[in-house]
Amino acid sequence: MTICKFPLVLAFIILLTGCATTSHQTDNTTKTSLTYKAVKSYAAGTGQKELFSLDTEALSAYLETHKTKESPPPKYITKKFAVTEKTFSGRPCYQINPRKTVTPESKAIFFIHGGGFVYETMDMHWKNIEILMNELSIPIWLPAHPLLPDATIEGIVFMLMEAYADMRNTFPDREIIFLGDSSGADLALVLCQYIKALSPDLPLPDKLILISPALIIDDNPLILNAMFQLEKEDVICTMKMLETLPALLKIESSKNVFFKTILNADFVFDADFTGMPPTYIFSGTQEMFFPQAESLIKRLEQHDVYTEFVQGAGMMHSWPYLVYPPESKKALFQLIEIIRR
Repeated sequence: MTICKFPLVLAFIILLTGCATTSHQTDNTTKTSLTYKAVKSYAAGTGQKELFSLDTEALSAYLETHKTKESPPPKYITKKFAVTEKTFSGRPCYQINPRKTVTPESKAIFFIHGGGFVYETMDMHWKNIEILMNELSIPIWLPAHPLLPDATIEGIVFMLMEAYADMRNTFPDREIIFLGDSSGADLALVLCQYIKALSPDLPLPDKLILISPALIIDDNPLILNAMFQLEKEDVICTMKMLETLPALLKIESSKNVFFKTILNADFVFDADFTGMPPTYIFSGTQEMFFPQAESLIKRLEQHDVYTEFVQGAGMMHSWPYLVYPPESKKALFQLIEIIRR
């Protein structure tokens, strides 16, 4: 099995299609650009869906022999921005700062990367961080949280908690925004619930931005059926993930009552969201987790949480981070405007 992650060969595909892209589309159309189609086709060939289709034993065996090591920030980041590193729970947290702040902003981003708990920070994350830094010129902290097969849900959340608490101490007067994609969006939501339940003295983030939240716990038959119908359209995610990832993250065997509760769908969909920060969710209509995003928005609104739901018509999982397509650029700049508010 070959699993790859947006190498330079993708640039050649973009060159072939870039001159023929359509203009930005409105939210109520499924017409897509040639660039988007090329990137989606490429993503379908990376082997990620094949990986996430393995059963628990096979996925565990594969990950044991293909352990990833977190790579430091690429040179185009370290040359352009001031990058320092702190360690929390034995893992690095990269602190990216503008070398020169042109317009001081009282904001900072806690960037929780996705990747199904198995991929390190990808090049698409770094490219989008570069865009965010260019546009916003504010600090971005990226905790390189533990990954499978060695990670547990407890270890991941504890590392993120340490890093976030330190960020709050470093920037006591700044608005801090949780920005998470895919499994990173899932972790951002869990982290908020953890803070509410067990660390009430630690302030919640001021905003919560979730890109394609991939909630791996669900027992609602209507939602599960809708997810099953969308699985064939999704080029990355599979229903099998709902079984394998909780098992590998050792959620059920946790001695911590909070983490055991995560196994119950009530934790996500019937939780008390009172007091949660304004929440902004981006989800594509052709990704498997879209029905969950719809349900989550409704639950948040029932608890009087301010929400905005950006639906990507005809878009795949994590489409705002795909860098090249006009649809992705439009969504990313919508995200930037949300941060600026």
